[in-house]
Order: sequence, then structure tokens, then C-alpha cells
Amino acid sequence: MNDENLLKRALEQYGCSFEKDEKTLNVEDFKIGFLKNDVGIFEAVFDIDIKFEDAQRFLQNIEEEYTHILQQETYQKLLHRAKEQGLILETEEVNESNSIILTFKV
Repeated sequence: MNDENLLKRALEQYGCSFEKDEKTLNVEDFKIGFLKNDVGIFEAVFDIDIKFEDAQRFLQNIEEEYTHILQQETYQKLLHRAKEQGLILETEEVNESNSIILTFKV
């Protein structure tokens, strides 16, 4: 995860409140922080008291929220750009992997 705004939205949608300092997003009420590394990707830092399984489950849930938000934004941008180009949405299908398949009429 490399987009701070998407990460914030994912945390909010998951029900977490957080505060931001210079370099870290800190999840309130839990000892969890997200620190941006040298290549611009957020890494989670957990307190030693948090069980590995709980940390792993938390990260998986946040990543799913993040991916869902990113997918929604991409979908909206694609529809907007297609409309600007004069394309007409013919069909929209969501498959079993939750991917959206769009067919446009040119």
C-alpha cells in the first residue's frame, strides 16, 4: 500500500481511528503504526503484545479494504474517461473473483 489517502480511507472504513505525525499513521486504541519505507510503501509496525495471527488478520482486512477502495476509484475514472471519449457502456459483469468486466460500444 503506497497511497496515504487510500490507506486512511481503508482504516476509517474498517472502523479504526488514527492520528498522523510526521512519518507515521498511528491507529488509536491499538499499538499499530504504518510507516512509509524508503521506496514509498507503508509498512505496519505492531506492538510486541499483539499476536502474530491477529496482526496478520488485521493487515489482510486493511489490504482488502484498500483494494476495494482502489477498485472503486479506478472504476469511476474508467467510466468517466469512457464517457469523455464517447464510448457507451454496453454490459457490466462482476465475476467470481469480484472483478468487474465492462464492455463498451464504440
